[in-house]
Amino acid sequence: MFFPLPGLEGHLPKLQAILVDLSTIDDDDPLMNDPEVPELRVILMTLKVIFRKDVAMKVKEVIEALKPYSDDPDMRRVIRRTWVYLANNAKYLKRSLMTLQSTFEEVIGERVMSTLVEMWLAEGEAKGVAKGKAEGVAEGITKGEIRATLKQRFKEVPQEIKDAIQSMTDLVALESLLVHAENCQSLSDFAEALK
Repeated sequence: MFFPLPGLEGHLPKLQAILVDLSTIDDDDPLMNDPEVPELRVILMTLKVIFRKDVAMKVKEVIEALKPYSDDPDMRRVIRRTWVYLANNAKYLKRSLMTLQSTFEEVIGERVMSTLVEMWLAEGEAKGVAKGKAEGVAEGITKGEIRATLKQRFKEVPQEIKDAIQSMTDLVALESLLVHAENCQSLSDFAEALK
């Protein structure tokens, strides 16, 4: 990455990082259950199980364990952000969104991201009449994720982009667009991918 110049080797960046493989840490490890820092368990367990099939069950256990701390505004913020992260990233959560949403709502005592989930499910069920419920739900959820990601990253999303996303029916293309929405540099860059 850097052109070496004689005599300046000591000034080149080392670019070293410590990586921790959370999958090797046992769920009951004391590190994961520090009573002084309960939010650490939420964060570590969420990162640990995000790509596992049992993500909904594990996250539900962790969130339920936080109920005693739910009056703390900082903890409520952690719980809300965890929900947003999960709703946008957990591949195996799509089947359990409503169950997990009710757990989040029960713990913090308010509706969290409900309008986004309701929008995904409504779109999915409408498509489900024509295409089969499971495929329609997955399509609706993916479209909702794309719009939510763009809105989070760029604030305002032009109507023509929303309409183009809405008109798409190919789930593979939609999933590819979701990845592009997470990584594109601008809305115009994303719009190019829609063509």
